[in-house]
Amino acid sequence: MIWPGAESVPVLRYQETGVDDRYGAPVSAWVALPEPLRCGVADGRGMVTQAPGREQVAFDYLLLLEPGQEVLTSDRLIVRGRSCEVVQPKFEWQGLFSAWNPGGTVYVKAVDG
Repeated sequence: MIWPGAESVPVLRYQETGVDDRYGAPVSAWVALPEPLRCGVADGRGMVTQAPGREQVAFDYLLLLEPGQEVLTSDRLIVRGRSCEVVQPKFEWQGLFSAWNPGGTVYVKAVDG
């Protein structure tokens, strides 16, 4: 599904920068991906259960992704100016009786830093 009022959400991924420190070890840092996500953002605090019988997980934003967008559980997302971490991995929706793919959902929680 294409969101007409989609927001741009920058993605930061912790990866090697291609630079070595003075001891020759690779340096890693949060690096912004070149393409931000285009997604619908539903804000409001809530709880989500990852599986039946499991503990609920608190979240601050629900991101509604367009088909084909990838988010890793280790990524940091900048949602409405707040740094957020993924609390539930991406769930890809799919039509039951067709190949229709409306996109996916990701739950994120705001963090400090």
